[in-house]
Amino acid sequence: MVPVKRGSGGGIELVATGNETCPLTVVQSPNKASKGNPCLVASPILFPYITPNSPFQIIFAFVPTCAPTRLWTIVDGLPEGPAVKIGGYHNIRNGAFQIQKASQRGCNHYKLLFCLDDTCEDIGVYVDSEGNRRLVLTKNDPFLVQFQRVTSSTA
Repeated sequence: MVPVKRGSGGGIELVATGNETCPLTVVQSPNKASKGNPCLVASPILFPYITPNSPFQIIFAFVPTCAPTRLWTIVDGLPEGPAVKIGGYHNIRNGAFQIQKASQRGCNHYKLLFCLDDTCEDIGVYVDSEGNRRLVLTKNDPFLVQFQRVTSSTA
């Protein structure tokens, strides 16, 4: 998963923010050339492929040994608002991620959303005081991505 707009940063990765002693916060890499950490996208209802507007889970292929899980979640009650993390928190929102097509025919640009029942919010980027480009729920300016198949030579 890489950003459509490459001017502000690269792919998706983990960093430790705030009081975290383990990297649990999902961010956009500050390195514009970075493709980020490989992610797996899986249907919780065992569909063989992901389609727009269907629920799915996002899982990092690799995480530090200190991380309690590889699964993306939304955590409430943070200064930056509801944010994408990979665990270690108790105030987790129920719901699932979805994608929606965000461009005209011929382009594979998508926006990420987090949904509970029929209510969905865009995933966007919030730049914190340390310059981390955190993935958060937003009402505007969605983070547009393209999906790329990961091979052993690119992982």
